[in-house]
Amino acid sequence: MPTAGGALTLRHAKVFLTDCDEKQVRTALPLAAVHVSNQLFWVLQEHGYEDETYLIAEIRPTEVRYPIEVNGGGC
Repeated sequence: MPTAGGALTLRHAKVFLTDCDEKQVRTALPLAAVHVSNQLFWVLQEHGYEDETYLIAEIRPTEVRYPIEVNGGGC
């Protein structure tokens, strides 16, 4: 994320080890970025081993909040 000074920074970056079938891994695909007033929101599609979830992430200067989370279905 760009800071007020123009530098780039990571928010909530995670690194993990898993087995070959990746059953415990969750990855997210950004679908859109939305600016409302002075706020930034990302629309995300999160994938798990047997399900997916749609999220709205509120990107703040020091944290990321997830005010909306909707189950997209699963196996």
